[in-house]
Amino acid sequence: MRTLFTFALLFLLTFVQCASISEGTSDKTSEMQGDERSGSQRFVELTASDKALLASSNSFGFELFRIMAAEQKGENLFFSPLSIYMALSMAYNGAAGTTQEALAEALDLYGFTEEQLRVSWTTLTHLMKELDPEVEVGLANSIWFRAGYTLNQTFVDLSRSCFGAEIATVDFGDPQTAAVINGWVKDMTRGKITDMVNSAALQQYAMLLLNAIYFKGNWDRPFDEMLTAPASFYREDGTTTTVNMMFNEARYRYYENGLYQALDIPYGEGDYYMTIILPGPDCSVNSVMSFLDASSWSKLMDSFSYETVSLSLPRFNLEYETDLKHSLSAMGLATIFTPEADFGGMLENGNVWIGEAKHKAVIEVNEKGTEAAASTSIGFVTSYSPPLEFQVDRPFVLAIREAQSQTVLFAGKVMAPAQV
Repeated sequence: MRTLFTFALLFLLTFVQCASISEGTSDKTSEMQGDERSGSQRFVELTASDKALLASSNSFGFELFRIMAAEQKGENLFFSPLSIYMALSMAYNGAAGTTQEALAEALDLYGFTEEQLRVSWTTLTHLMKELDPEVEVGLANSIWFRAGYTLNQTFVDLSRSCFGAEIATVDFGDPQTAAVINGWVKDMTRGKITDMVNSAALQQYAMLLLNAIYFKGNWDRPFDEMLTAPASFYREDGTTTTVNMMFNEARYRYYENGLYQALDIPYGEGDYYMTIILPGPDCSVNSVMSFLDASSWSKLMDSFSYETVSLSLPRFNLEYETDLKHSLSAMGLATIFTPEADFGGMLENGNVWIGEAKHKAVIEVNEKGTEAAASTSIGFVTSYSPPLEFQVDRPFVLAIREAQSQTVLFAGKVMAPAQV
């Protein structure tokens, strides 16, 4: 079947999926035809805990995706569910009481032991990094905490063993601290994200949890740059815009029903894919999102078959930034942003709560492949009040006085101080 697959509506999702993490034989090895790739064949036997953690991560991601999409109708949206899930999982390790219960429910972590989580996170992180030698995947975590506080040793051990977290004591009042932290994010995202935190916000924090994720993969069948040409992109509101449209014709994993078409575009040796869901002409992106969850996603993954497809895909890039507080509160996590939160397992000397949860993500898609990165920051605050800022960096008035009688000895205004 020769199917015309034209990318004509809003870009719906880019979930990078590992194709070869499975038991036994992948469907990619069955009925291979022509240029269908069988993948690297590095099939990995996952434990029940590994598979359960992956399922929990996807379940969380799709629920958050639906909430964010509903809140931002008509706007571009791109994020890393895995980055947010890992950052919150680090916070879960330091939570206690009802706060830990709320996080366990939102993250679907009920039934896991500490040892199971440690082993599964270690396995899955290593696997995603090493799975395909032609695809670069980076995952990194760090914890930055204010001098004067002491981290709970169990929290430290779990953060290091589960997530390989780097841990550092810093002076959040020092303006250079923001540059140091942003430098870490920049390094971990290969320069794609450069300004994750700012000095003003840091001064409020007792502790900061950071996750960074990076992906770079070349298509296994690159698009011919000579074929890229201007074409119309049809928005849901009926207007059109012009994009640089890339073209390719090959055998792809393809599926369609009465609501949408779906296509898998492989990277590297076939261990990672970009999955695109294209709503039908009478169906909106958000209507598709309303029933997209971990279960329907799993069914979709089992429904693909290889077809010859004429593919038109825009060359594009996106930058996205969001405050996660509202979306996470809608998932039952409102308490973690209040002083009633119990993160008693984090610090030895004082309780904290989440003052800010931010997420940034970028993606670039071109004829060669895809480069994407994301970072999640979770800033913890306490009753600590940062010092008021008094920065004399503009014209000012001065007086030199005697304190007891208030006699002014000298007075003046400085419009441009001479450098000394």
